[in-house]
Amino acid sequence: MKTGADRARSYLELLPPDVRPQVARGLGFNLVVAQLDRRKREGGDRAKDRSVDLDAVLVGFAERDRAEVARGAGSGARFLRTTGDPRPETILDTIRATALDPAFLEGLMWPNTILPLSENVPDLLRWNARLIEAAVAEDLDPEVVGRLARGQGFLCGLLSRRGIRRDRAAVDEALSMLAPELRANAARGFEEGRAEPR
Repeated sequence: MKTGADRARSYLELLPPDVRPQVARGLGFNLVVAQLDRRKREGGDRAKDRSVDLDAVLVGFAERDRAEVARGAGSGARFLRTTGDPRPETILDTIRATALDPAFLEGLMWPNTILPLSENVPDLLRWNARLIEAAVAEDLDPEVVGRLARGQGFLCGLLSRRGIRRDRAAVDEALSMLAPELRANAARGFEEGRAEPR
């Protein structure tokens, strides 16, 4: 008998390319939220575990969808981990405890898989900047920091193409806050975000 996840994967296979990435991210988000919520209900040491089991999330997905599912998983982890404790440092424990996956790290820069209201964009991008600064201060692997910067750039690219003046001002500020050695990563993410199908 097919599980809900099986049905979701089958549904994804039917979608056209222009909507497939967004739906894949949404699936990754929901699968991680379910995983972490189940762990919390189990209590004890399981509830204290800060890792995300990405293998369990990605199993059964086509290779072409795995990066977007992982990106959505990062977003879901961010959403749950910062509920009740909004400090950027909260996410560092999850980064350290989870197997390195570039797309997952990029997804950690989004608190949800849909774009925020314009009024919330400046605070979101500043929070992301603090997360990147905390990752540098804690001497995380440069590849991890680079992927966080790329995730910030991807989000900025999506916001920029939305065409809202307030968003563009926040994006300019966020990109200018990045250390020079991270700007190339952010620029690659920005171009990917700008190019994503609408």
